Amino acid sequence: TGAGAILQISGSMTNNGTVNNSGAATLAGTLTNNVNFNTLAGFSLNVNAGATLTNTGNVNNAGSLTNNGTITNNNQFVNTGTASNNGVFNNNNVLNNQVGGTFNNNAGSSMSLNFGTQLLNGGTFTNASGINSFGLIQNDATFTNNGTITSNSGGQVDNNGLNFTNNGTLSTSDQFRNDGTFFNQGIINVSAGSVLNNFGNFTNRSGGTMNNLQEIRNKQPNGIFTNNGTLNNNVRFFAEDDVINNAFFNSIGDVFIEPGGGKITNTELLYLNAGNLKNQGTLVNSNKIWVNDCSTLNNVAGATINNNGNLELHGILFQRGTLAGNAVNNQGGYIHTAPTSAAPSVCQNGTFAADINGDVKVYASQLISNANFDSCANIVYLANGQDRPVFHCSDIGTVLNLNVVLRTRLLDSLTCVAQVTPVDLLEPQFS
Repeated sequence: TGAGAILQISGSMTNNGTVNNSGAATLAGTLTNNVNFNTLAGFSLNVNAGATLTNTGNVNNAGSLTNNGTITNNNQFVNTGTASNNGVFNNNNVLNNQVGGTFNNNAGSSMSLNFGTQLLNGGTFTNASGINSFGLIQNDATFTNNGTITSNSGGQVDNNGLNFTNNGTLSTSDQFRNDGTFFNQGIINVSAGSVLNNFGNFTNRSGGTMNNLQEIRNKQPNGIFTNNGTLNNNVRFFAEDDVINNAFFNSIGDVFIEPGGGKITNTELLYLNAGNLKNQGTLVNSNKIWVNDCSTLNNVAGATINNNGNLELHGILFQRGTLAGNAVNNQGGYIHTAPTSAAPSVCQNGTFAADINGDVKVYASQLISNANFDSCANIVYLANGQDRPVFHCSDIGTVLNLNVVLRTRLLDSLTCVAQVTPVDLLEPQFS
């Protein structure tokens, strides 16, 4: 179209050549582009509500593109101007918002990225609605999510840019990688099957919530992970480089401080909530670490805990490394310093009565003397290799020595010997 021309497509149009739009184009019908449809800088294309643009060639927007209808991209969709999606955008290949481009996925719209597809951002991309992705979302510049992004199994979120900010909800079920700068002020769900690898600067800001339902790894050589909000670790968290907790780190899963540079610095509350922390690096505490009844903290040989705050112990501390600073605030927990797992004082002896069949059934957890951790889902209890050994009439009145093992998910264990005496307290039955 000529400069300043008005193009109105009300019916059905198929383009098998090149259209250079240098005017104001409005699509009110159906447009199928098989080759090139270019909107030049300073000019516009509006897709009306109910209209459909299907691209199997190349759509290049250097001007202004507004979609109130449906765009289906089966090949290359390139934006270096301003694009606004108020309708439906189905991406089946490559959506490329290049340097200088601004793409707004506005409230009330929808965007889908199908398997094997790509959303590449080298400009400014803002999502205020919903993006449902089975493909790659890659940010190399500025990406702001104020809506909902769901990255499903087979999908990937990859941030290389200086600014990816999540103010809405971002849920991942596969690969999530940060090599740039990432800020969260909304909700991030690292769902089952997903792994978040941080090689850059990742900050969970005040008011932000991260729910880890699978795995987070803060990686070397440059990973810095800072929590200023709420971090809920339900499965696995690996500190291979610097992790800084300035707010609430709640772990019902397992935390690993890795050797060779792994470090967690806690300035607020690190709460081991029926979880385990294995320190093979450095743990620095200037406020409070709470190890609850069913939690364990393992400071291995060669590792260091610098405790300048309150390390409150209700569970188990395996202390074989360096513990500097303040003493442990032991609130009914157990501190195990021996190089082996032998812990005689953990066991308690007992007398157990036979049932009506003459069987004596003993739960291994009944042989643990410390009531703080005698019934924890985080811990496996075995007596002579069984969780509930059974004894019979021939054992009545005999003092039996049972080898008791208390073992965590991380295979840290305490062992002891308990004496069990089966007895028969039932009155004889006559018929």
